[in-house]
Amino acid sequence: MTKPAKRSRADAPSILDFNTKPKRAHRHAAQAALQNPKALLRLFRALDRADENFGHDAHTNRKVGLAVLQAVGDFVASNPHNGNGRFSRPIELLADELSQRAVGQSNRMLPSNGSGSGGVLGRPRDHEIKAAAAYTSDFLYEHCHVSMADAAKWVAETLSERGFHFGGTRSKMDGKARAETVKKWRRDFPRNIKVKGVPQERSPAAVEYGKICEAPPVSRTGDTSVDGPAILSWFLGKLGRAGYGALA
Repeated sequence: MTKPAKRSRADAPSILDFNTKPKRAHRHAAQAALQNPKALLRLFRALDRADENFGHDAHTNRKVGLAVLQAVGDFVASNPHNGNGRFSRPIELLADELSQRAVGQSNRMLPSNGSGSGGVLGRPRDHEIKAAAAYTSDFLYEHCHVSMADAAKWVAETLSERGFHFGGTRSKMDGKARAETVKKWRRDFPRNIKVKGVPQERSPAAVEYGKICEAPPVSRTGDTSVDGPAILSWFLGKLGRAGYGALA
């Protein structure tokens, strides 16, 4: 039996509300926001400025993260139905906690939880990038007549140039060692690992790799002059969306 959806406090009448029908605070707040185009304009201008300032410097990106929360918090707080911080309180608390946390590595707004990019607790988008890197190197090798050495080298160099944190001691490796890491991802992600005959749970990056293979992002035409640029454009787009470098 399906449990009924949990009702919000906004759907229940207040003991101090003497209207015949209870107020729908969410609806009223949404309507008020739509009727304040100047506040919306300020919000989107602030978000755009934050995106433009985002880069590889952790201290700068901490300021960007706080600026984003400040912009969203100010917008919500300006809503006349935000009485006593009803909607803005979580944002304000999050901004306060973020300002107290240690600075992260590379382009992170928060420090990793002792996991690096390879750990199970790593940032989900980093797992997606590792999967995309493995897929891109394999695509270049299998369909674009690029040697695996060159494909892995290009992917590794691109990751490094975009500020991707390889994690642990790998962050100090030279280009050749990073390319070997990309090769390892490409080799291991499709495999079903067994220990003493017992199948092991797949890593988050391997799971993401499987999703990419199930729904290929690039349709192969057989023309390397078309397929090559297409896969590179897709990979760079993934990096940009994950916060590594400019958007494609």
